[in-house]
Amino acid sequence: MHAQPAYSPGQILVKFRSAKPVLSQFNDLSERYGVTAIEPLFTPRSAKAVYPHPLTWVYRVRLSGDPAEAAADYALRPDVVYAQPNYLFTHQQVPNDPRYSDQHGLQILDWEILQQNLGPIREQVIVAIIDSGVDYNHEDLRDNIWHNAAEAGGASGVDDDGNGYIDDIRGWDFTHAPDLPGMGDYLNRDNDPQDESAHGTRVAGIVAAAANNNRGIAGIAPNAQLMALRAGLRRLGGIGFLEEDDIAAAILYAVENGAHVINMSLGGPERTFILGDVIQYAHAQGVVLVASAGNSGDELGYPAGNHYTIAVGAVNSSDRLAGFSSTGASLDLVAPGVNILSTRLNNRYASGSGTSFSAPHISGLVALILSRRPDLSPHSVRNLLIASAIDLGPPGHDNEYGAGRVSGAQLATRLSSFDSLTVAIQAPANDQGEETAFDIRASVAGAQVTGYRLSYGLGHNPHTWIRLAEGLPSLDIRHTWDISTFANSDVVLRLEADLLDGAVVEDRVRVAIEKAAPSITSLACGDVLEGDRLVFECRWQTDQRAHGGIAYRYGADFDTLYTGLVQNKHRVVLPHTLPAGVVTFHVLADGENNIRAVHPAQTIDYVPFRVPQNGFSEMGTLPDGFLPDRASDFDRDGRLEIALMPYVSGSYGPVHIYERQTDGTFTDEFQSDERFLPWAIGDITNDGTDDLLGVTYERLVLFTDSFSNPYPSQVEFEQRDTWGGDFADVDGDSIPDIIARSGGQRGIRVIRNLGSVIREETFLTDPSQGTGDLGPRFVVADFDRDEQREILAGDADGDLWMYEYRAGIYVQTWYLPGDGDARWIGGGVDLDDDGLVEFAVARAYTDTYDPSNGFWELEIYSARAPDTYAREWTTRINGVVTMGNGISAGDVDGDGLADLLLLFAQRSQITIARSGIRRWV
Repeated sequence: MHAQPAYSPGQILVKFRSAKPVLSQFNDLSERYGVTAIEPLFTPRSAKAVYPHPLTWVYRVRLSGDPAEAAADYALRPDVVYAQPNYLFTHQQVPNDPRYSDQHGLQILDWEILQQNLGPIREQVIVAIIDSGVDYNHEDLRDNIWHNAAEAGGASGVDDDGNGYIDDIRGWDFTHAPDLPGMGDYLNRDNDPQDESAHGTRVAGIVAAAANNNRGIAGIAPNAQLMALRAGLRRLGGIGFLEEDDIAAAILYAVENGAHVINMSLGGPERTFILGDVIQYAHAQGVVLVASAGNSGDELGYPAGNHYTIAVGAVNSSDRLAGFSSTGASLDLVAPGVNILSTRLNNRYASGSGTSFSAPHISGLVALILSRRPDLSPHSVRNLLIASAIDLGPPGHDNEYGAGRVSGAQLATRLSSFDSLTVAIQAPANDQGEETAFDIRASVAGAQVTGYRLSYGLGHNPHTWIRLAEGLPSLDIRHTWDISTFANSDVVLRLEADLLDGAVVEDRVRVAIEKAAPSITSLACGDVLEGDRLVFECRWQTDQRAHGGIAYRYGADFDTLYTGLVQNKHRVVLPHTLPAGVVTFHVLADGENNIRAVHPAQTIDYVPFRVPQNGFSEMGTLPDGFLPDRASDFDRDGRLEIALMPYVSGSYGPVHIYERQTDGTFTDEFQSDERFLPWAIGDITNDGTDDLLGVTYERLVLFTDSFSNPYPSQVEFEQRDTWGGDFADVDGDSIPDIIARSGGQRGIRVIRNLGSVIREETFLTDPSQGTGDLGPRFVVADFDRDEQREILAGDADGDLWMYEYRAGIYVQTWYLPGDGDARWIGGGVDLDDDGLVEFAVARAYTDTYDPSNGFWELEIYSARAPDTYAREWTTRINGVVTMGNGISAGDVDGDGLADLLLLFAQRSQITIARSGIRRWV
């Protein structure tokens, strides 16, 4: 029995970039593959068509060599658009991609029916993926990656096509975020849009993974080209973010370099001016923009909330709304978004959920539409999708499902005969506010339209509609709606168009009736550390969406700073270039109804301050990795060693011990057999040599030296259900104990050397009522000078608490509930030379004014009486996330005074000496 051949032997099909290719340029390939003839696939007579024929430049190459290998080599040539074997098809063929049966999203969309009824391709469509990049070497994507022919065949280091981007062969990396705590490639823009986090690769696979290649999956539009535009970075903790200016630059690139569709599986909470402008520009240039609705709440994120995008929510395999899918009046459609199988990095595949994966289903459908109907405008494409949707919610358009989920069968039926159709509200814009009247402008046009209705509904999700106007189709519908007698309210404007076949196509915008100026509340101003500068910042809230700003005066000069966002939460930082002196300022809030609120004037004595970068010199370099709490001299040869586990994403690795030589270099002296994080160093075995405490997943291991190896290589003790820990002599017997966090219980394990055995002696229960995890680090000192040592702990709920060792037992002596995440603690020394022992807590908060960021409230405490503590100093540090941070204390600069060192995610260090001055490093 013989397998069905995949393609005809002895020939390939090649599309050249010219109707008259210079065939002599392919002589080497002709010899290699035994080419006997190169002939046009269609004669001029058969190529006549209303539209420029897409196969005019396609030739049949007859050969004796292997068609697949020949096609691959021809496709590499810059004068070739594509090359392929002459594939064989059967009736109603199911794709031979081995994971196709797992792609329930394609089944829900009736993808096979759609493919069988689309008709011939008229134009190759380019889909720009603005995301974390694309793994352009993936086995299921590499054949569909867009290539800039001028650059691919040009000179290296030269902008061959003059578009301002050198060697942009397959797209561009727009990521430039030096002010954010990122990982990997995030500092400089370049010509390599390779993905690092797999998000963009997943999106790309849904859109246009190759089909019928006996690999992986099939994309919605397997003949589309993928333009890889990287605009995102990975932050510590694995979360991905994209900066607005990078997204905007990527959109402009896509428009200027021929993209037909832009997929944006991304979103932020607020409407921004820059993205609004560039999205409107792209739409005006005929580009279809598709955006994910968002994964939380009853408000669409942006850019999905922008009126010029197709906003896509998510449904599961049963066509029910996904629990995470954002809803709102501007939602257009839903698509499969739960457990969606797609491509991952390094030729892998995986399933994921989110509206990030529903949006590319629609982008793929748009690519299929435009490949057959390149004449359709973005408005018409959107309206064709809406007319082809199955209503899944209450009758008509609704906030949860929009128009519904597209049916591939209905789309196939409508596609060839669908006339240009415009149903659009041009004004007012989404989220616009007015006090007395809305001037409404709209367009309804198309051969299949019989009439329109313009209505409004009060509230965020109206169920009752009041008609404002109706009539015959017109490109210039104008109506002034008097709202002078209305109270403040959200309003949805609805424009409906009736089609000849009974379908109804809608467009909606959400606006606001606002009668008063915004109310400014929760105003807080003060100094914060941001990067290497101490800046003056104001934060406030408004009861309605507004454009926030600060008008300030210094000397004879005046200026106004705006946030650039229309939102309810506002944050402005005064320029660090201001000279020292008195500054008077007003906080402003401009409502969307053009009414301004002005807060009473405030005055500050501004003193600019910048963190000095001098005073320290680099001793040497080591690989990026995880370090214990201090250095050691494990082999007692007088040279310090540093234990380090090189950073390996997602897994533990062997620990290396590097020794510093007299010339300042480091040599790798030892590599462990076990894989673990080196956590702390101390001598709990009491033999005069340092032991190394290591941790893996909820497992603590103590390593010591052996007779044959001076480095910690022998397991002396281990304990499960335990994480983190520190060495400290709590009971005063001059032998360090191990203070570690329990994995499953809320409390601390005290592990001691009892002479003949090392084991857990005491378990200290967390006295707080919260549910937040304990931190993995603890501080042990005599904080209140009563000659008894205390253990300080903090948890993720913001609570701080202490146990004190008294006469052989541990007594819980202090508890302070609080806010934020208080797991970062340090100190245990006299920080300000006042004879008291201080401790520090860095409370981590998510910045609700900037959700992509976080901040620390750094607090310093000291004792006021036995077992009584009070805060003596605090400051805010902006731009800190919850991973990759640490606190330590010691005399860093050798001046005899203790310093507090903070390492936070921008990879900056801060040193604070509390001896009457404050120093930052």
